[in-house]
Amino acid sequence: MMKTVTLNDTANDWVDDILVHHRFQPFWWVRQVSTESQQALMRHHLLQLQQDETAVILGVYTKDTPDLTGFAAMQPLAWDTAHFGIDIWRLLYFGIWAKSARQPEAACVLAETVKREAFRRSAQTIHVWMPLDAIQTIHALESVGFRTMESQVYWLFDINRQPIPPQITNASFRPHRPDDTEALISLARRVYTPIPDRFHADPHLPTDLCDELYASWLRNSCSGEAADYISVIDVAGEVVGYGTLRYLNDQNGQCNKRLGQFILGAIDPEHRQRGLYDDMMRSLLVWLNDQQADIAIVGTQTNNIATQTGLVRMGWRPVCSALSLHLWRGR
Repeated sequence: MMKTVTLNDTANDWVDDILVHHRFQPFWWVRQVSTESQQALMRHHLLQLQQDETAVILGVYTKDTPDLTGFAAMQPLAWDTAHFGIDIWRLLYFGIWAKSARQPEAACVLAETVKREAFRRSAQTIHVWMPLDAIQTIHALESVGFRTMESQVYWLFDINRQPIPPQITNASFRPHRPDDTEALISLARRVYTPIPDRFHADPHLPTDLCDELYASWLRNSCSGEAADYISVIDVAGEVVGYGTLRYLNDQNGQCNKRLGQFILGAIDPEHRQRGLYDDMMRSLLVWLNDQQADIAIVGTQTNNIATQTGLVRMGWRPVCSALSLHLWRGR
């Protein structure tokens, strides 16, 4: 038999159990990031969540032993909730390390508790990103009603060890200027619908709000709230594409590598298949190299073959894959 406990208000000795046993700690899929760095980042985030009154941390135990055998952590998403007008929560962590014979039971008990506790706190939908390596926990989430919305592949470029390829087009790649903002927002509003991403794939989310989500995301990127750098593709004075990134650096000294993550990228459909995407990605790598970053990472939908073909051409390599799943109250 299994039991679950809310860990928020308990002594935090459970943090050490998680650091020892949980497989999917921050940047677990970046080989160059040390175990010590992963654990430092994980500890910092767990203690932050423990102090966050909106977050919920759950532990699962077998009733005949005091040992923690799994945990989950979740919190409401303020920005997403405001944008869609519904209470959206994110399941941040979901890990099980019970003995193999007990893992299915522990995973299902924990998934049921996640569902119950989030909906009891007014959540209308719960979103989660789960590595495909955690297939057993994915099955547990599916058993309580989570549905797959997106399959993703994450890629890595080692800036210290790989040469940045030369530019192949005559386009200009320059930092974002304030007078670019409206053109970037307009482009973001119309280029993501066909992919489809996890928002557009969810039939419960209105298409117009999904389109507008990316427009708002670009607006926040231009303001510096959602991006640290934007590379603008300029062809004969016309803005025809962009790439945004977050410079994660060394996470305030907690990580042994300086990381940059590419977030959003798009090319106007009329300017595709001309090498602009490769050069846009190159421009972001150049910027990171100037910041003395060590590693660049990027994720994309598994069905986004054109983008992945470009990544292969440039020397990126795939390092992990994952699913995004959504659960809706009453569905």
